[in-house]
Amino acid sequence: MGHDKGSNNPLTKVSKVTQKKVSRTSSNGPPRNYRGALEVDLKTCAKRAKLRVYNEFQKQVVDAWRDINEEFLRPTVVPMPLLMCVLNLSRVMDVIYTGGDGYTHVGKVMKNNVASLLIHSIV
Repeated sequence: MGHDKGSNNPLTKVSKVTQKKVSRTSSNGPPRNYRGALEVDLKTCAKRAKLRVYNEFQKQVVDAWRDINEEFLRPTVVPMPLLMCVLNLSRVMDVIYTGGDGYTHVGKVMKNNVASLLIHSIV
């Protein structure tokens, strides 16, 4: 028997683990408490999936910044002031959302960023 293409799928892995746990408990006599172990397996699988998605998003952000920087090095018909507005908006979004949601949950870092921009600015 060869490996299935879907064997790397998290849902397939959880299904296989569940089948093993159920077969073990049904063949070894009275059912044991495998529900807790199953919940742990599901949570672990979900955490790994979230981490993979987060890493993929981080990769896309790095690629987007690379694309933006490369485009600014090439001559274009779009006026530079308009491009600077787009670049500055991207910079602000990066500052706000790097390391969490600084817009919704304003913390010390975001307060310091605003203070350095508006209060302690270098003119």
